[in-house]
Amino acid sequence: WWQIEHGFGSDWDRMEVYVSTNGGASWTMIWRRDSDDPDMNWHEESVDLTPYTGNNVMIRFSFDTVDGLYNNYEGWYVDDVYVDVSQ
Repeated sequence: WWQIEHGFGSDWDRMEVYVSTNGGASWTMIWRRDSDDPDMNWHEESVDLTPYTGNNVMIRFSFDTVDGLYNNYEGWYVDDVYVDVSQ
């Protein structure tokens, strides 16, 4: 689940999720969203990790303000993260 505050009808901020299979030496972006959410509700999100089956993975959540404007606000909230192994 994720939620981000919205302001000024633009994509001022950016949310990204990365995965690493080598202990964090390098990262691959697997999800990205700009802060264009006008309703400010919580959203359930699913990211497919099938390409990384059989690997030990690290997951990193990143929030980027992109610029130096309007950065005195709340950022990105992430909650109830889980990995589901469906077979």
